[in-house]
Amino acid sequence: MNVMVLPELFAKHVNFTSIHSVYLLNKYKHLIKWKNNPSIMEFGFGDGGTSAAALQPLIPHDCKEFIAADVSQQMVKYAEQNAKLPERGKIIQFNISAQDIPLEFQNRFDHIFSFFTFHCIPKISASNAFNNVYKMLKPGGQTFHVFLEPTPLDDIFYEMSKHSKWGKYGQESMLSPYYFQSNQQDGCKRDLVNAGFVDIEMRLEEFVHEFPHEEAWKENYIAVNAAYSFIPLEEKEEYKKYFFQQIKEKVIINNEDDDRFPRIKHSIFVVSAKK
Repeated sequence: MNVMVLPELFAKHVNFTSIHSVYLLNKYKHLIKWKNNPSIMEFGFGDGGTSAAALQPLIPHDCKEFIAADVSQQMVKYAEQNAKLPERGKIIQFNISAQDIPLEFQNRFDHIFSFFTFHCIPKISASNAFNNVYKMLKPGGQTFHVFLEPTPLDDIFYEMSKHSKWGKYGQESMLSPYYFQSNQQDGCKRDLVNAGFVDIEMRLEEFVHEFPHEEAWKENYIAVNAAYSFIPLEEKEEYKKYFFQQIKEKVIINNEDDDRFPRIKHSIFVVSAKK
């Protein structure tokens, strides 16, 4: 699973996850059937900003426990010092796509959530992640996820994975697990069904996100680029110049009303399923 290793930059510049998660949770919260005294896990917790803005206001007051998990030890340390947690909340390091999960997590949770995380899981591990979510839910438990459909950014990382200079630095690790599938929604649903889930609900929402200025989108895309950490220090500026040029040509949409505010378009999956 991709590890975001720039927590301060992520917390400061990546706000589209919070903005869209708030909107989507408010629109689809009717799909969440809260259990009494629920045990809850949220993986891909990151800096905790999206959780605090979108999920935590909806958590029942009788919540038994809230486990916030992230694969990155650096992000966990940052969240421990800065994140807001509900009562009985705890932050842990945990890889949702691991081959094995702790026995203590099996059949433990009533609800498992993630926001803008599943598209960061490599293809070979996506089915593993859904299998693990299924194992960790109690019978009748529910899972709810928000994540990106493959975007033009995936095209850039795929092309860069074949680049003579940048290809050796793990660009392919940034590809959506459903990038090579002609119908991403069918691929995701197949993984859910194979894991054992029932009552599967899937929605696809289209969004346009506007950045306040050019530096904002540049900082955003570096903050979410896990491959950037593998670039040698002396080559980082050259890499950023090439990376930003690709984004400017293939991702950024000029605002016809005011070109000071660059935009991007993206499609977002909303997935709900039960064990």
